[in-house]
Amino acid sequence: MDSLLVEYGHPSVVTLRYHGDIPWEFDPFYMANPSEYHERNDYYSLTSIPSTLIDGAFVGRTCFITKVKEALDAALAVTSPLKLVASDSLVGDSCFVGVEIIAEQAMGADSVVLRAAVMEDSIHYDAPNGLHLFHNVFRRFLPDHAGTLFTMSQGETLYFDFAFEIDPEWDANYISTLVFCQDDADRSIIQAVSTKPRPPAWGRYWAAERGRVVLPGHGAEFPGTFTNLGTGVDTFDLDMISDMPADWSAGYTVSGASQVGNAVVLESDSSCTIEVNLVSGYEPGTGQCTVTLTSRRDPSFARSLRFFAVSGVCALLVDDDGGLGLETYYAGALDSLEVLWGHWDRSIAKPSISDLSKTEFVIWFTGSYFPTLDTYDQDLIGTYLDTGGDLFITGQDIGYALNYVNGEEYSPEAVDFYQTYLHASWITSSSLLWQVSGRSGDPITDGLTLSIEGGDGADNQDYPDVIDSIGPANVIFDYVGDPLKHGGIRYDSGTSKIVYLSFGFEAISTQADRELLLSRIVTWFGKTSGVEPPPVAAVVSLYPNPAVTHLNIAFSGRSAGSTIEIYDVRGRLVKHLGSTQGETSTWDLMDQADRKVAPGVYFISVSTADNAIRKKVILTR
Repeated sequence: MDSLLVEYGHPSVVTLRYHGDIPWEFDPFYMANPSEYHERNDYYSLTSIPSTLIDGAFVGRTCFITKVKEALDAALAVTSPLKLVASDSLVGDSCFVGVEIIAEQAMGADSVVLRAAVMEDSIHYDAPNGLHLFHNVFRRFLPDHAGTLFTMSQGETLYFDFAFEIDPEWDANYISTLVFCQDDADRSIIQAVSTKPRPPAWGRYWAAERGRVVLPGHGAEFPGTFTNLGTGVDTFDLDMISDMPADWSAGYTVSGASQVGNAVVLESDSSCTIEVNLVSGYEPGTGQCTVTLTSRRDPSFARSLRFFAVSGVCALLVDDDGGLGLETYYAGALDSLEVLWGHWDRSIAKPSISDLSKTEFVIWFTGSYFPTLDTYDQDLIGTYLDTGGDLFITGQDIGYALNYVNGEEYSPEAVDFYQTYLHASWITSSSLLWQVSGRSGDPITDGLTLSIEGGDGADNQDYPDVIDSIGPANVIFDYVGDPLKHGGIRYDSGTSKIVYLSFGFEAISTQADRELLLSRIVTWFGKTSGVEPPPVAAVVSLYPNPAVTHLNIAFSGRSAGSTIEIYDVRGRLVKHLGSTQGETSTWDLMDQADRKVAPGVYFISVSTADNAIRKKVILTR
């Protein structure tokens, strides 16, 4: 949570921390005001801790930063109907708080309560858990936990005043008041503000979309908003660092702010729009850039966002491991098999069905991270498979997270997704075995025995799930030592295919075994490697390139009689043009069955008596 507070900052996010009697009943912050803590606990109907509630609704028993971050982004994107202004003043040992509520829109609720909570920051205390500094600690409510019920119409302004005495145990220099409007009907927070001084240099940089799959030669635009949350006007230096294929480009435009060179000038609480543009070339892969804004008032303050685009690839690798860095195990196997692939970082952006559909198949891995597949992911995967997609999904806790009744992602709908789309039933959360063997005669695993611990693998399988197939799906892996425990299934619907491993592919103990298994999965999908041609002498010219309606293949210094064939990125023969009879041949962009080929990357293979040349062409609409 502390990292989120640093990222979002005051006043975008204001915090209040209640200390309870668990895990330590003698917590001094709890003992200072146990009655109001229990009133707050009862208000939320909490029966155990830790528990996570977002906007009043219970979402789990553990605080997962991804869920909280997504909730914060969603909340900050919505304009509140109320504006809150709060100030405080200290006179001797007495503190006076003034609150102004302005109804900029209709509230839409008649059960809204104004609550004011006194809190103390930067308390030094040597706690038994090893912590020594505590922030925004709850002290008391004003006047009490019940708060003040109010109603108001659009355009109306209400004023409230509170007063309290500074307890001798408190440090008056770190006392502030958090004021919030809460709908008691559903416990959602409508607006909040704190009297805590904001820092001189602060800001928030946010973008709704930060990743996309695009066609070769196309661009992706990512508009974002940067808001100056500091105490006054500030100048922010803007820097972009990019890492992308050679013929790609990156840039940005700024609107809504004055610019001085590569810097933007913003008044306090004002915003500007920064639109990042990533334009793909015709080299396949992933292009990314990081945009950073740094305050000149306080150069230690900076905010960054990373953006990426994927183009011209056969496989999309969805990296859903929570930042554990396991993509290297997949990248090594894909590269060795010469599969053209792109990297999608799920911690940065949610893929859409449009993104998944622009590639030939998807590899989705969750590593040892959970929660694994949230409801968005479940809906997306279901749609992808329903529309004919091919999916290889792997992770040791997918079954546990979706099926265990106390799991973070458990729901009847999650179980239904698991059984309907992964075609598996979850048996238990740990096999207690770390070798798997393939099924005799299986097109993917016949003759395979794999270790999922040690070696050059990730060695991260603490709790590999035990699963079973739901017919007509087939079990493809059994755990060695107990053939009744299964670790993988495959299913072919006739229009889509899925391979699901209930352990992490990254844990397979040798690179050679990872390559072998992945090659069999790709072959079973009906795909072959997308291979970049090796560099050869330029004796063939292709024009126009990109091509829209036709492609001319010109020969320089070569006699007639060369054989021309066209292949797609998976190595499949698309068209045999036969032997050339002159210096130029023309391809009408039709395949061997006289059907128009799809846009994408293709290779023109020209074979002569003493040479073989391959050239790449991009077809667009």
